[in-house]
Amino acid sequence: MELAGVGAVSVVLGYAVRKGVNFILGLLGVFVAFLLVLQALGYAVVDWAKLVNDAYGLLESLLSQQDLASKLEQVLPGGLVGIAGFMVGWKLGGKL
Repeated sequence: MELAGVGAVSVVLGYAVRKGVNFILGLLGVFVAFLLVLQALGYAVVDWAKLVNDAYGLLESLLSQQDLASKLEQVLPGGLVGIAGFMVGWKLGGKL
């Protein structure tokens, strides 16, 4: 695959991943708001400290295994061109 094709595919992949992450975080926000409403109405008791600790533990395990650049090198073809294209797509996904 030539470098222009790798860069284009990486830009599209970065854009799609960013939009997917935004969608998942939006759903997570709705879920937390729903838990707050249930707790305020007395239907549920939420252990917020445990919820935060579990979320931090999950995030730490995802990010501490390897640094982000080496993970991207394993997934994206084309080395530096692929990573640069992914980052451009990620940035565009946040703006559009």
